[in-house]
Amino acid sequence: IDINHRAKGLMLSTFEQDKDDLLREFDSVASTQWFTGNVVGAVDYGFFVQVRSPLGVAVQGLLHKSNIPDDVRSGVEVGQEMSVRVIGMNATAKGLSLSCLEEEVERDSDAALSDFEDVLSTQWLAGTVVGSIDCGVHLQVQGPSGAIACGLLHVSEIQEGPAHNIKMGHEMMVRAVAIEKDAKRLRLTTLPDEKALKYFRTVSSDLWFQAQVVRLTSFGAWVQVRSGRGKLAPGFLPVHAIKAGFVRHPRDELEVGQEMQVRIEGVDEITSSMLQVSMRSPEDASAEVAPPLDEEWLMAEVQKLDDRGFFVDAEGRGGNKIAGYVPDDEMGSRSLEDIRIGEQVRVRVLRANGLPAWKMTMRRKPSKQELEELCRSGWLKGTVTSVTEWCVFVDVPLRTSSDVAKGTVHIGDVHFGVVDKGYMLETFQAGAEVQVRVLGPSDHSSHDLSLTMKPEFGQLDLRKLIGRDKTLLGRVTAVKSYGAFVRIKPYSDVCAVVGFLPISELFEHSSLIVNIHNLIKVGMNI
Repeated sequence: IDINHRAKGLMLSTFEQDKDDLLREFDSVASTQWFTGNVVGAVDYGFFVQVRSPLGVAVQGLLHKSNIPDDVRSGVEVGQEMSVRVIGMNATAKGLSLSCLEEEVERDSDAALSDFEDVLSTQWLAGTVVGSIDCGVHLQVQGPSGAIACGLLHVSEIQEGPAHNIKMGHEMMVRAVAIEKDAKRLRLTTLPDEKALKYFRTVSSDLWFQAQVVRLTSFGAWVQVRSGRGKLAPGFLPVHAIKAGFVRHPRDELEVGQEMQVRIEGVDEITSSMLQVSMRSPEDASAEVAPPLDEEWLMAEVQKLDDRGFFVDAEGRGGNKIAGYVPDDEMGSRSLEDIRIGEQVRVRVLRANGLPAWKMTMRRKPSKQELEELCRSGWLKGTVTSVTEWCVFVDVPLRTSSDVAKGTVHIGDVHFGVVDKGYMLETFQAGAEVQVRVLGPSDHSSHDLSLTMKPEFGQLDLRKLIGRDKTLLGRVTAVKSYGAFVRIKPYSDVCAVVGFLPISELFEHSSLIVNIHNLIKVGMNI
């Protein structure tokens, strides 16, 4: 049906006639007419369903998950038959738009969307991520009168920074910029109103502004800040900025829709789109927020326990109260089971974070001499405390005492070569012992050392690895269109090394390979 000059190939079709002709079979079909369709594919945002027209012509359509009842959605599987209605044509994809919802439910959806007509592009709203697709994410957004509607946040409308790593359940502030009535959804953006943000950047931190609570979380409140000129901007009010002293949860002090006075303390450095606000006066806030040096010990009283640590009220300089949080890996020789509410403990301030408090520790800070000794000690035995996709956190015993130094091994320091993103979580577990070397002091205030699991390059005898006659067993760690990355460990005294195996060395007739992913899989031993 066409020629793809760039790929030097033909565009083929299994249809006997043009798709536009097929879609015309449904022009006269009423949206109240039901068809029996067969689910032929599934994607993050819905299902592809094949239906037949009254004349027997088979056409494929998209059944978006927003058009499936909640109690049915989780049970839909490929190969299943289901009843659907044709609610529109997708001219771009040349397919049908389908729905499983009754017309009354759709009218409710239209009513929910109409709740957003008066706040388009102006008011900031709280949204929750409910799904993701290649071009963006789907959110559920609550309107001014409480109506819930679905919206699409395109990747081009996501503010640079951590928003690109948003996951299911992530909460964020968005604006509805348009109502897409055919798709029955909102078009959303996280990009700020630059004029409003420019105004708030220039105001003094001593000025007070009217704000309204949009959503409450355990670590603070999302608010909408309004200037005297009617300019609106999103802001975040952390727990420690609500009032002096310990606040167990923002809902103890605030509620959604509440109006209050806030000060602008700055703009978020990462996203550059969110105001940092406070309900406390400049004098009150400066007395507490200025933390003591991390070498300084403070006496604190345990206020609350959770499954990962405990909250404290510490006594800072001049008798000011500092709300803090001590995670379970910062308790030194103590364990969470030993801690009691009301107990007096000795802590140090590490840093401020997203929690409703300063991050604190009960362990002492290793001296410069102790850290230098570890740097000279070569290989050390450490214990894994936690693992993320990008880092392994390791406790290394000090030479001169029973205390430990905390260190991090970045994904790039695990072994030579390319490391797949999921490798860290698959390979390391909390409590496991590992061999590490010290690269130097860590730039991160919560950790003492930067560590590596790779030997010094001079210690690695590469001649042992490049012998042409030795056959090695390797594990595929990543597959690309041009070859595969393979992890090998030829000798027990040599660290694991990742090598690249080009497609020309995988198969004798590599030019005939259409899709390498059908032949080589991650995790396969070769």
